[in-house]
Amino acid sequence: MAIEQSIPTDAPTSSNNSGEHSVAVDNQHTPIDPSNTVPSEPVLQTLTNNHASQVQQQHTAMRIDALRKWRVRPQRLSHAGQLVELVADNARRAQREVGGFAAAWQKCADATIVNQTRIASFRGGVATIVTHNASLRWVIDRDLRSGLLSRLRSECTSAITAVRVRSGAVNAPR
Repeated sequence: MAIEQSIPTDAPTSSNNSGEHSVAVDNQHTPIDPSNTVPSEPVLQTLTNNHASQVQQQHTAMRIDALRKWRVRPQRLSHAGQLVELVADNARRAQREVGGFAAAWQKCADATIVNQTRIASFRGGVATIVTHNASLRWVIDRDLRSGLLSRLRSECTSAITAVRVRSGAVNAPR
């Protein structure tokens, strides 16, 4: 491995009787430290590649740790109290997700339509209504276009951007 001295080419150098070398920079002689050297170009390239590799490995390790934190398997239920907590959490999540829209849907839509539909989801301002047949989908679509959507928007506390209607099992849970 060849190492080159970092001496400016235009700087005058001198040596004393003891064999020490110095460089004249701004009319002051500074001793040259043999440990203060600049590696040659191939050595610099190898050092740069090694450093880049280490940085990449550290970044990869951090990403793997982050993924492990996100992909934690749910703990097994050890007693009935945990089951009750799980059901309550799911109910709170569903209430947050659909709550305001469900009340507006019950108030604004016709009672026969409400009884034959269920609210599947309400995310990002888009409500999804499930009905058991295509003819009821058509009726709901006509009602939404003729003013039901604007009444829902005025009644609901959440912002409604769209209401989707799809066919499916009305009495089935999500």
